[in-house]
Amino acid sequence: IVSNAEVDQMVDELLKVQSSWDKNEIHNLSKAWIRAVMSQPYKKNKDQRRPFDYSKKKLIDYLDWRNQSCITCQISHHLGDDGKDIAKLGSNKNDLYWYGVDGEGSPILWLVYGRDSNFDGINVKNQMEATALVIQAGLDAMPPNIHNFTFVVLFDKLNPMKALKKPTLAPEFIKTFMRICPDRLKQCIFVTGSLGHVFYKLVHRLAPTSIMNKVVEARSRAEASKVLIDTNSVKECELPNFMGGSFVHEDKITSHFPTMIEGINVAMKGATRSR
Repeated sequence: IVSNAEVDQMVDELLKVQSSWDKNEIHNLSKAWIRAVMSQPYKKNKDQRRPFDYSKKKLIDYLDWRNQSCITCQISHHLGDDGKDIAKLGSNKNDLYWYGVDGEGSPILWLVYGRDSNFDGINVKNQMEATALVIQAGLDAMPPNIHNFTFVVLFDKLNPMKALKKPTLAPEFIKTFMRICPDRLKQCIFVTGSLGHVFYKLVHRLAPTSIMNKVVEARSRAEASKVLIDTNSVKECELPNFMGGSFVHEDKITSHFPTMIEGINVAMKGATRSR
């Protein structure tokens, strides 16, 4: 168990680091997330939690990446320009988005690739920039008592011939995801088809055991829907229509960055107040 005193000590240590970060970045870090980072099993000895200095390095690496990528100023810019610029970065504007919260108030991130997903015009670097901003903006919107999220990945209807035109996309997505939020993942429901199963095996090779232990492979959307309902991740009345339910993920939310982030922020705060 990581005590409040240890979390406060970590914040104090980060504030002492000589770096070009804005110190407000540290104060903006959720103490719940810092505790989660510190409480993970140590990869060299799973019976112990991470040593203090190991956790500190992970947090410093994250803050360095955030600073070097200008994440805070970019999110602010894209929220303020009505989402026009971030829409230009990704060719599939509503494949990756935040929508809804689970039974504990944690947000749900959806990655829904379909047969009509466009890979021809993808610039992988730009696509990963958009991916990082969408994910990080949702994480930044979390209230203090929430630090993790559920991830639903639907690859079962992905057109393999289109996807294979960009062979570096999958590895770059995994790298981006691991950089931003490995210790924030609550669970991942991964719906696979023929190509999706190949990607799942790639993830299995590249991702650490601590991540893969949270991933459930479902070979159909019906199977995934049952898992989501049984784990209290999605209420049956909120099961989306593309997974056998009747609930519609509105395009004005899934494809419009400012509305998406505002919506997930309101949903999390509403869930917090009702608990």
